[in-house]
Amino acid sequence: LDKLQKFLTFWEKYKHTWDYDKDAYIRRYAKANRTLAAFEGDIQRYKDLQNEIQAEETIVNMNFICIDCSPLKQAIVQHCVSWQGKYTSLLHGNALHELKELREIFSENTTRLSKVPTTLEELADSINHCKRLQREKESTSGRFEPLYEKYKLLEKCDIQIPEEEKEKVESLQSEFSKFGLFLNDSERMLNTNKD
Repeated sequence: LDKLQKFLTFWEKYKHTWDYDKDAYIRRYAKANRTLAAFEGDIQRYKDLQNEIQAEETIVNMNFICIDCSPLKQAIVQHCVSWQGKYTSLLHGNALHELKELREIFSENTTRLSKVPTTLEELADSINHCKRLQREKESTSGRFEPLYEKYKLLEKCDIQIPEEEKEKVESLQSEFSKFGLFLNDSERMLNTNKD
């Protein structure tokens, strides 16, 4: 009986996989604004744990009692898979948000600077806005590599990215180049208008 009691506590070492409220934890994780390395480490931790659990014995004989832990083991493995899913979903959401934000910078500012100023105030505002965007070009392009890294990690985790989204990621650099040319043209046009 003591052996049996001891065995019942064996699976307790994996309690953290099912004991936490996953959604609440992920919400706190999102607010903490974790690095990509933290995401990668946490996803890998649950992958390793999943492998460790799958390697555990499921059927144990104790004297005249045969204990089958297959359903329990399967349930714990599912918790590990669920944790990995939560992390990758959050990462994908962050990457998609960043992608949309960058593309909006291009589209909204293209629309804004395409409007021909009709007053001196509008002209001054457009010139200042254009200069600000020119100054921010480097910091904007600096956001590309971290975004690409997020998508590489998602790919590594076998997350299926919709084809349309993949194309948007791949065309980001060319969209940015077009935007840069547009800014140069806008600056020339605005200076002509100023004269």
